[in-house]
Formats: sequence, structure tokens, C-alpha cells
Amino acid sequence: MQAAFLQTKLHKAMSALRENPGLLSVLQADLASEEALREIISALRIHMRMESVFLAEVGEVHRVVYLAETSAAKSLAEGRADPRERTLSHAILSGTVAEAVGDIDANPQIRGIPLCREFGVRSFVGVPVRLASGEIFGVMGCFDSRPRSDLGQSSADLIRLTADLAGRHLTRLRQGNEAASRFRQRLDQTIATGAIRFARQPVVEIATGRVAGMEYLARFSLFKGIPVNMVFEQAHLLAADRDLEGEVLRRLSKTVARQTEECKAFVNVSPEAIANGKCAEIFGALLDGMVLEVLEERLEGLEDDIRVALAASELPFSLAVDDFGVGYSNLARVVSVAPEFVKVDRSLVTSIDEDPARRALMSAVVRFARETGVQVIAEGVERSGEAAALSRAGVRLAQGYFFARPTLCDD
Repeated sequence: MQAAFLQTKLHKAMSALRENPGLLSVLQADLASEEALREIISALRIHMRMESVFLAEVGEVHRVVYLAETSAAKSLAEGRADPRERTLSHAILSGTVAEAVGDIDANPQIRGIPLCREFGVRSFVGVPVRLASGEIFGVMGCFDSRPRSDLGQSSADLIRLTADLAGRHLTRLRQGNEAASRFRQRLDQTIATGAIRFARQPVVEIATGRVAGMEYLARFSLFKGIPVNMVFEQAHLLAADRDLEGEVLRRLSKTVARQTEECKAFVNVSPEAIANGKCAEIFGALLDGMVLEVLEERLEGLEDDIRVALAASELPFSLAVDDFGVGYSNLARVVSVAPEFVKVDRSLVTSIDEDPARRALMSAVVRFARETGVQVIAEGVERSGEAAALSRAGVRLAQGYFFARPTLCDD
């Protein structure tokens, strides 16, 4: 039963390690696989019926414990570093001991290893861990304070399978760290040099085609091919999202100041930038006539702060809740911040002229908006049939490729 459990864990983790969907998910996938690796080590210790299991990194000078699980009174702590020559890992890598030893009392050379004496090791299994390049990372092993006559080649093979999985994980972790480092360098360069441009896309009245507003969209020249929201999500993982947003808003304030359209400027911001006064500090009087867009899902926990910031501001800016309709929208949350606009996500707009369910949902959104004094903006309109269906449902404002694609602002 335990063997089947371990095999299932190994299969799931190795399957996960075959996926590498892109820059953003590298770190996320590695976090998940490290947790899976911990579970595998735990299952391995139970299946092997050994007191301690460990994964150690072995350098030229020290052996450092990377992961460990033990039931022994004296634990092998993660992060512990010891001189390499004093460890069993050194003997395993040097090939001076067998991969599986049932009783080290029969081998004075092993019994003389200082850390074997310190931890009371009587039996062990250990094999090298290699990265995808063939480079040796360290050792995967387990040991016990009791002699074990059942340890042999099959035990070493099972540890080797786990070591192979660890090597795959560690390879991807290094790749993720390298990718994160490259991303951070480009991020720092973007903030330092202002490698940011802006595009504009109009919000139009469906019935007349009149431009009622202009949304300003950031474009990062050093992150071509990566959606802006993914750049911000990765920046958040690196604790750099505030610095990035601050630079975007500062540069956007200069761009908006140069525009002459007599229509509302829609600007994407974080709820935190409104609540902490950053928007008021950067935009100043430009906020007069601006619409600050926030993602509905990001409002959670900040509703009161947003209301206070809106009430305290002497500048007549408006609030728009973006991506409304994604997942399970919290209507109470939307009502609590009293936005002037809700921007309905394209997932409810696409093919609305061909889908009765979408039309019913949109009609419900329009009724909700009328009763709460909110204006609806439909996003992602790409066909005339969609525009006509939205108009029949009572939607007055929309944006999308059917009306106009985003165009770069003049530098």
C-alpha cells in the first residue's frame, strides 16, 4: 500500500516537472513542485521505514542539508552546514562506500565518519543527485540507528528514482531563479530608464460612435510578447510592483497632460495606489475628469480605504471597476465602493448575439447598474452583431477592435 502511494506521488510530481508554460509560471511551478518533493520525501521515509531522509547539497567545502524529514530524537536540520570531509555524503560521492549498507559496524571506515557517530548511524542508503547538465548537486539518502538486513540494490534503486526527481526539480528551480534574475534586471532597467510607452483605445457610444472616453494602456518595450498584467504579476512576486506602478503613473501623468481630447481619461491603477494617496500625489489636478480603473478582484479588503480616499479627495475623479463578470463577481463589493462605471469583461461579450445565456446575463447586469446608478461599459467588442446585441440589452458604452484598436500615443 505504501509502495503504491509512493509511486503515485512520484508519477504526479514527475508529470508536473515536464511542464514549463512560460516566464511567469516558472517560480510558481517550482514552489508547487518543492512542496510535492517534500511529500515524496515523507512518503519515502515511511516506505523505507527509516528514521531520517535527506537531500543535501555538497560543495567543495561544505555539505548543506536542503530538505530533511526525521523521526529521530536528534534531527538533521534543514540548512545545517558541515565540513564536507566529516559527512557520509562525501563518502557516497567519492565512491568509497556502497550505496546501501545494512550495518556499518562491519565497516570501520564508515563507522569512523564523524557525523555517523554524532547521529548514531547504523544503516543507510544514499546516491548522488545530478542536475540535467550532469553536474552533481549532492546526495539523496536515508539512515537509521538500527541495523537493517533488508537494505540492498532495490533500496538503492528506489532512492535513485527519488534522486532523479530531485535533480529535475533542482534544475528547473535554477532555471526559474535565472529567469527571475533576468526578469528583475529588465524590470530595474524599465524603472530606471522609463522604457514605457502608452497606447490609447477609445470608449465609444454604441448608438452614435461618439468617443466618450480614452483608456490609456501601458506598453513595456523590454517585455515584448508578455502581457502587461503578467509583467505586473511577476513584479509582485519580486516585490517590485509598487516601484513599477509608480514609474508607470509618473510617465502616464505627462502623457495625459499632453492630450487635448475633451473626454474622460481611463487609467488602470491598483486599489492601493488610490487608498494610499499615490494617484492624487502623482496626477494632482489632472485627476479632474479622470476615471481610475481597478480590478474587481483586487478590491477585497480595501473597500473602506477606497471609500475614505474618494471622500477625502477634493478632485472630481471617478472610479471604474474592471473585469466585471470574471469568475464569481461580488456585487456587494462593487456596490460598497460606488463606482461610476463597471467594465464588463469580454467573456460575457464575445458572441453575445449568438448566445441567449450571455444576453440574459448582460440584461441582468444592466438592470443592476440602472438601479445602483452605475454606467456599463462592454469590453472586447469585435463584431457588429455583438455591438447591436449589446445596444438592444441597454448597454450604452463599449470598446473593442470593432470600434478602434489601441494606437500608440505621440512621444
